Amino acid sequence: MPDTDHNTKPVINGVARLTGVAVATVSRVVNGSARVSTSAAEELVTYLLNLGHSQVHYANAPPQQEEDDRGAGWRRALRTAGVVPPEVIHASGDPHSGREIGRLLAKIGEITAIFCGNDVLAIGVISGLADGGKSVPVGVSVVGVNDHPLAKIWLPKLTTVNQSFANLGSRARELLHGLIDGGSVQAVTPAVQPNVVIQDSAAASRSRRRP
Repeated sequence: MPDTDHNTKPVINGVARLTGVAVATVSRVVNGSARVSTSAAEELVTYLLNLGHSQVHYANAPPQQEEDDRGAGWRRALRTAGVVPPEVIHASGDPHSGREIGRLLAKIGEITAIFCGNDVLAIGVISGLADGGKSVPVGVSVVGVNDHPLAKIWLPKLTTVNQSFANLGSRARELLHGLIDGGSVQAVTPAVQPNVVIQDSAAASRSRRRP
């Protein structure tokens, strides 16, 4: 089950727990179900840090009761670099939520890099920053996850992560078949690893650009 529709997750999680049905997802474990994990968030946040950003904020949609994989990767990348993670910025499933977040962040001058839990949220944040007079990536770098079809035609083109959902879906199916046949639940690594798609929405920090 690809990690694209955040609004369906609470329903899926609830049904799985009530019925005892195992669910294979590409980002988390539901009811002891098969999991296909990635390090996409950690890779992308590390990329931003390597561009010279001293801090990377995380906008997550929707709020999760437990730490989500992307949040965990973001936190791990910052701590590895010796950076104290700031508070998570919680968005809702409404696409307009990202724009409101962008407008708010535009008022905070020290923010230079934002990692968004998905591309749709990132696009909304970019729009909100523009409303507040902040340009991307000159003023603020914004990145997302999923390599949404709009990522390549949005202005600026969105730096994101391609997670090879076809491959992940195939691996999840294999795990489910294994469970049906009486096998045990194990996390597996997909054959094709997620890769950062570098485009135009992230750039070196302002401090690094100074002569």
